Amino acid sequence: MNRRYRGLALIFNHENFDNGYPSKRRGTKQDRDRLQTILKNLGFKVEVKNEMTYEEIFNIIQAVSKMNHSHNDCLLITVLTHGELGMLHAKDTIYKLRNLWEPFTDKNCPTLAGKPKIFFIQACRGVKYDNGITLKTDGSSALTENPTHPDFVFAFSTVPGYYSWRNSSNGSWFIQALCDILVDCAIDTDILKMLTYVLHKVALDFESYTPNDLESHKKKEMPSIHSTLTRLLIFNNMKKRNECCNQS
Repeated sequence: MNRRYRGLALIFNHENFDNGYPSKRRGTKQDRDRLQTILKNLGFKVEVKNEMTYEEIFNIIQAVSKMNHSHNDCLLITVLTHGELGMLHAKDTIYKLRNLWEPFTDKNCPTLAGKPKIFFIQACRGVKYDNGITLKTDGSSALTENPTHPDFVFAFSTVPGYYSWRNSSNGSWFIQALCDILVDCAIDTDILKMLTYVLHKVALDFESYTPNDLESHKKKEMPSIHSTLTRLLIFNNMKKRNECCNQS
């Protein structure tokens, strides 16, 4: 993290969807606004994209992959939306998660080669509820969308197959916990350690409260991380302008 610019941070925010399906994502504005402020403070050039169709998302991703990122530290993409296993919802249709990251492999985007490509994904990955258990044991879950190239890190709001929780007033559990940890730790703690703190916070500090719907009442959430980073990643406190080199 010693180049001229921190880099570009894209936030794809989805609240409303065509024909009212999926349902409106109340509370996503809180996630969007808080994350935008924090990323700007970390030196990113932040671009918020609201209510994008898949074609619009695809065109933006392709354009960013063709930019010159030579003087940038990294790239960060956040998606706030509904999801299914391996799929994300645009305003008009669903699309594969791999369509977001494949354009930024070393082959497809050589000016980001050897640099971190960070993805924060706030979306359901299924419909199952996590009932939680009193005594936790070790275990692991295989991800369905595994990058095969170095220097990617994915932070998902939940494990495969499970529901992801969002409060209509305060925002999603995962993004708000992520924002808390970034504020407290970003300039001197590597990102995988920070994300471990996020997982801990979401797992222990949050529980659903829907007494009128016992099926979804008192449920838990377990975010997950997948990383192919080859170095420690720390957002140091060097003063950087909120812009990035993006020449074609």
